[in-house]
Amino acid sequence: MPATLLEVEQGTCKLWITNYSQQPQLIPKGMNIGTLTNLEENTICSLNDVNPVKDIKNHQSRKRNTREKLRKLLDAELTSDEKEYLLHLLEDFGDIFDFNRASKNHGNTTIKHKINTGDSLPIKHR
Repeated sequence: MPATLLEVEQGTCKLWITNYSQQPQLIPKGMNIGTLTNLEENTICSLNDVNPVKDIKNHQSRKRNTREKLRKLLDAELTSDEKEYLLHLLEDFGDIFDFNRASKNHGNTTIKHKINTGDSLPIKHR
């Protein structure tokens, strides 16, 4: 469950849950689907005196830098149309990429896993 802010009134709150699978999901009564943490009033910051022109310039500059960094990641085997399409897609979601090398020292989120392929060879060996 992603982090979210909820307003609790009289001990209850509304939380939207989306089922991304094709199958119906059963959530039994009393099942724990998340944890609430109270925030003090001053915990949440608001933006005041925002300069939209400065924000647009910063966004455009960040978008241009992101585009340049993403262009370096494109596979040479793609056609120019495929590269452009992929670049636009990556650019649209560019804020999810971390290009700041210093931030790599803030913990390791790598998860070790094993995929049971049975008797089949891994795809790279086919």
